[in-house]
Amino acid sequence: VNVQRFTGEDSQGFDINTNVFEASLLVGFPLSGDSDKNTIFFRPSYHQRILENSPDTRLYKPEFIAGLSHNINDTWNYRVFGLVRLASDFEMIDSNHYQYGGGALFTYKQSDNLSYKFGAYARKQPEGVLAFPFLGLDYSFGKNDNVIPKKDSEKNTYHQQLFISIPRKEHQINILTKSGLLWDTSQKKAIEKGNLIHDVMSHIKTQKDISFALSSMLDTGIINNNQKNKLSTVVMSIVTHPKLKSYYSEKKNVFNERDIITSTGLNLRPDRLVFTNKQEVTIIDYKSGVQQKQHEAQLQTYQNALEDMGFNVYNKLLVYINDTIEIKEV
Repeated sequence: VNVQRFTGEDSQGFDINTNVFEASLLVGFPLSGDSDKNTIFFRPSYHQRILENSPDTRLYKPEFIAGLSHNINDTWNYRVFGLVRLASDFEMIDSNHYQYGGGALFTYKQSDNLSYKFGAYARKQPEGVLAFPFLGLDYSFGKNDNVIPKKDSEKNTYHQQLFISIPRKEHQINILTKSGLLWDTSQKKAIEKGNLIHDVMSHIKTQKDISFALSSMLDTGIINNNQKNKLSTVVMSIVTHPKLKSYYSEKKNVFNERDIITSTGLNLRPDRLVFTNKQEVTIIDYKSGVQQKQHEAQLQTYQNALEDMGFNVYNKLLVYINDTIEIKEV
């Protein structure tokens, strides 16, 4: 059982509290009365993540794994397993929220101290099939001379055989919370689209970064294929815009979403700072929705902080991303 709570900020700078609850149980049963030969195992688990102060960011993920471990001889062992998972906010469940997968892991015991492991894992999810290999080794130092020999009466003791490696990325909050949305209402579309554009633009310094940034978001489940295609069009229209193209040049020194702490202790985070030389900088901030005076005031706050640091602010640009791209010089 694991219970955690995190505090952070979203792409708009609002405080977000994340509550995490995880629980799992692993049980195994020997076949034909000999746990050293064949063992079947089951692992039900439940994962829950809830973001406070942020809409449409709930994830509930029950999962069930079943498999078989078989000792071929004293040297070789293999394990095969299958899983079924439901990842959803439970407000609307369809076939895209179900994931199925399985894998196999082989272990070769070279000595009492050294074992090699290799295998593969694959899972079907809405964006396609995720597959990757296992490759590793176990090595222990020292000798087992003082180990008490195993007695026959201990043969019915169950030893955990399951070894499943799942990429750390899949434990992040974004898994299927955003890709599960269909942008089915105007409010959801505006909120979600604005957040996703901020996310992808934070990883882009030049036009060459677009493909990699979107593919990474797709691979980690932040977006689905449909959203990737839409975002690609929007992002390309930003970096190739006549008034913005020069700011995405490889010759520029760029800082995306870097914290600035003012002399009064205020923490600021401009979307993009583009330095044309060591002391001259242009501020770019991305917005969606209607234009507001507070957007201009926000950029002025950034300018004041940068000038206090000795920089000359050459230009301030608000990039409004709606059905069209509109640039406002402040």
